[in-house]
Amino acid sequence: MSSAENEQQDFRETEVYSKMLRVTRKLLHESGWDQKVEHACQEFILTNGVDKITLEQLIVEVKPIARQLIPESVKRDLLERLEELFI
Repeated sequence: MSSAENEQQDFRETEVYSKMLRVTRKLLHESGWDQKVEHACQEFILTNGVDKITLEQLIVEVKPIARQLIPESVKRDLLERLEELFI
């Protein structure tokens, strides 16, 4: 494992990481993002047929949509919080 990978692993094991993860989930939920992503998943399944797709195909299809759906306000809020921690 490289030094950078060790640092990432160390960060993931901190309380700061856990707190940021909770905050991220809360902000996304409050913005309705999770419901929009669920809807995108349902649309893909209905369009393609539940028996004709795999979970991996669903993820490949919906992941870029999910990223686009993240509100700018959530991105800004999280960036500000991270800057406070690391700068």
